[in-house]
Amino acid sequence: MQEEFEFDSSIDEINETKIQVKGWYPVTIEYGIAPLGQSFDFQMCWRVQGTEHVFRIPLKVFYELSKDYEEHFTQVLETFRIDYLDWYKQGFREPWMQKYRAQFKNFIYTFE
Repeated sequence: MQEEFEFDSSIDEINETKIQVKGWYPVTIEYGIAPLGQSFDFQMCWRVQGTEHVFRIPLKVFYELSKDYEEHFTQVLETFRIDYLDWYKQGFREPWMQKYRAQFKNFIYTFE
């Protein structure tokens, strides 16, 4: 798992959008902009509502890759599900895998 990130206190304005991703139950995404370290750069931070895991991408990179929030969320969650299903097949054998299982088990289909 990645380092801890204080989502609620690091973002001034938290936005929400509902999306439907293949292999997922409908989810609400919470997202916003936060400073990136000690520089003058910023990052987009987001999570599936009801989880603690925060996905982060430097804003400059986000704009180079996509510029569309929902498209970005969808692509990342589709890839994340592939990883999750691999961990599922392994029996969530590592403690960090079990943390993801606990957070995402009610959001991801574990069948094809």
